[in-house]
Amino acid sequence: MTTRDSDGRGAAPAEPTRRVRGRPRSDEIEGTILKVAGELLAEGGFAALNFDALAARARCSKATIYRRWTSKGHLAVATLAELPDPALPDRGDLREDLRELLGGVIAIFNQSSAIPVMQSLIGERARDPELADLLNLAFQAKREGLANVLRRGVARGELPAETDLEFLMDLIVGPILCRYLCTGAPVVEEFVDEIVEAALTSFALRPS
Repeated sequence: MTTRDSDGRGAAPAEPTRRVRGRPRSDEIEGTILKVAGELLAEGGFAALNFDALAARARCSKATIYRRWTSKGHLAVATLAELPDPALPDRGDLREDLRELLGGVIAIFNQSSAIPVMQSLIGERARDPELADLLNLAFQAKREGLANVLRRGVARGELPAETDLEFLMDLIVGPILCRYLCTGAPVVEEFVDEIVEAALTSFALRPS
C-alpha cells in the first residue's frame, strides 16, 4: 500500500508489519516439562526430579513449573499420566480383547520410559503419603481401559454378573508387573495367553 505526503507526492510503500515471535504456547511448555521430568525420573529415580535441574533442561523458570504443579509429587504423577494408553479393542470376544489389550500394554512398556518411571514412583510411595494418594488415583485411571473391556465381557455373559472386577484386574495385571518390576523374566505372547486363560478360567469357577 502506498501513502501520500501532504503535498500529494507519492511516498515510499509502507513497510509490512513484522511478525514477532511470542512466548511458546502453554501446552508446548507443559509438554516439554513433562517430557524432561519423565527423563529425569527414568534416569535417576524420584530423587533426580530436582526442579533446578528440570528448569535448566526444559529451559524454563522454576516459577513456570510451580505455577502448574504445586509439588514434586504432583509433577511426578502428571508425568505418569502422560504415558500412552493402548487402544481399546472390541472384537466381541473377551479373551481376544484381553490378549490384544495386554499386547498393547506390553508394547508401551517396551518402547517407552513407563517401567523406569513406575519403578521410581513405586519405590518412593512408602516414604511419601501424598505421593501414595496421588499414585492410587493415577493407577486407577490407567486401569479404566481394562475395566471397560471386562465390563463388556460381563454384559455379553462371558463373566458372571457378580464379578469382582478389581480383583480380576489384579489377577491379570499382577503377573506382568511382577516380571517387569521384580523378576525381569521375559514377557512374551505365550505368557500373556497363559495369564488370560488362567485368570478367566479360575474366576469363572469361583462359587457364586
